[in-house]
Amino acid sequence: MTSLLKFVFRHRNIVNYTECKRFAGHNKWSNIRHIKMARDSERASALQTLIKKMKIAIAEGKSAKPDENVKLARLIDQAKKNSLPMATIKNLLEKMQSSKAKGQTAVFESRGPSGCVVLIQLLSENIIHTKQHLNSHLRKTFFSPAELASENYYLKKGIVLTEVDGHDIDNALDDAIEIGAEDAEKCKEEEKEFLMFSCQASELMKVRTKLEDLNYKIIQADVQYIPQVFVELNDEDMELVSKLYERLNNVEEVVGIYSNIL
Repeated sequence: MTSLLKFVFRHRNIVNYTECKRFAGHNKWSNIRHIKMARDSERASALQTLIKKMKIAIAEGKSAKPDENVKLARLIDQAKKNSLPMATIKNLLEKMQSSKAKGQTAVFESRGPSGCVVLIQLLSENIIHTKQHLNSHLRKTFFSPAELASENYYLKKGIVLTEVDGHDIDNALDDAIEIGAEDAEKCKEEEKEFLMFSCQASELMKVRTKLEDLNYKIIQADVQYIPQVFVELNDEDMELVSKLYERLNNVEEVVGIYSNIL
């Protein structure tokens, strides 16, 4: 669990973000806390984040109909629980259902100063064109495309964050074994405790469903890239990373960013 303890749930793919300080260190929002981003709060709003997640679910599930797409149905339930505007979500689903264009997901790998590795998650109707567009941003911030970075520097894991709600860590570990998860950890943020279950990415939905069956209250469930090798950057290099993030923050097709920067 050493690497997972450096994992952070705070990034653009997460609705109702709750960060565990023990996990701080790997994504675009937590990596450079001392660098303020004017558009952070706007682009990370719950509704916009949920819409991005729904687009990914539709692209992966090949359907904008909740009864045909389990992941999409769960996101809609999450929206209802958090009183997000359903009219906007309904319009999105209708648009995606009628659209002839089929979005695709991909992870674009890049290498930056001092060997830092940044993974950029994309949802695009034209992946090749989007990657070409990203290359321009990379060159201007002294980054370059990298091959096999995700395999060499990251583990792809399913991560489920739940409320404690009467479940102690010993019971959680027993439940993790029972449902086929790999591990369970307790984390704390601002005096509130949470439980994190990790599993193989392919087992995420199954683990989530079984946790719900065991009366765990799910906060978030996502496939995440967990960095295994971390690097520290000086102020000059951090400024370059900041400039890249600012550029990526304005690219609509970018739906998630991961890095191995401490």
